[in-house]
Amino acid sequence: MNPGTLLIRADANVAIGTGHVMRCLALAQAWKDAGGASVLASVELPPLLESRVRGEMECVRLEADAGTNEDGDELARLAREKKATWCVVDGARFDSEYVHVLKGHGQKVLRLDDLGSTTPCEADLMLNQDLGASPECYPWCHEPGRLLLGTDYILLRREFLRMKPRMEIRNTSTRVLVAFGGSDPDGMTEKVLRALGHNVEGIEVTAVAGSANPQVEQLQSLASSTGATFLCDAVNLPEIMAKSDLAVIAAGGTMWELLYCGCAVLSYCRNQAQASVIEKLLERGAVCDLGLTPLFDDVKLRAEVARLATSPEVRRKMREEGHRIVDGFGPSRVIRILRGE
Repeated sequence: MNPGTLLIRADANVAIGTGHVMRCLALAQAWKDAGGASVLASVELPPLLESRVRGEMECVRLEADAGTNEDGDELARLAREKKATWCVVDGARFDSEYVHVLKGHGQKVLRLDDLGSTTPCEADLMLNQDLGASPECYPWCHEPGRLLLGTDYILLRREFLRMKPRMEIRNTSTRVLVAFGGSDPDGMTEKVLRALGHNVEGIEVTAVAGSANPQVEQLQSLASSTGATFLCDAVNLPEIMAKSDLAVIAAGGTMWELLYCGCAVLSYCRNQAQASVIEKLLERGAVCDLGLTPLFDDVKLRAEVARLATSPEVRRKMREEGHRIVDGFGPSRVIRILRGE
């Protein structure tokens, strides 16, 4: 049976990054593979990202201020127009009040969340894909079936799922990927390029950035001066990740992609919620914790890169744990639940 239309509400800008839109794109791809159609409704969406998304689904611009009741009313009208089976909302601006507005219009709602909440929410389903997400994060919910929690539900895009995860571990790492998401609001790409550059012997640095990053031109120049390769909106990101030995990132969706690809991850955290996830991954030996972004330490970064570069057994354990944590079936699991299977 055709599952109908999935209406997605997510935004992207320099401050919030592109991760909400990109993981919803993974859900839309899986919905499309199941025979349905998807629509992305946004207030903010960088042009190049919009072009990327339009290759997969229809995009609609909303007029109301993001996250307001008027936004919810406008989305509900669009849901009726598109005969949407589900409304998916992803982003901190779409809180319990926003969901209440949608439910008042009779919509079925899947809310993607990363923080947990003590505030009751009327969403039909809550999805928190972080390691350690548990019912205790939602003490108001007494219906376990409404909660989709943990890494079994990590949403990976089709281009990652089509790629075979890396199995080879080289004795000495030389290829280091620097990837701080679509916008890099903390300016970490520049800091890492300056810290590594010619300062760690024998490594080859590739930095990738999204079009929402306001420093693209400066980063291109900096990469050239430090001997690094710089790519903007790389279309072959899964291949780049699979060929890299190490990756320096700031948690988020990029981390799950790298764990699936089998690349050793050195991760910063942008906030305490990310720090909690990284702590749990560190306990399992899946990542290296570089601390909070405001506490950036170039000496520590170089030392950890050098340590992992010459530690194949450590990287092998990281790869194995990564594969256990992210198995690639998250999108299909969510789609089956949305379809009531």
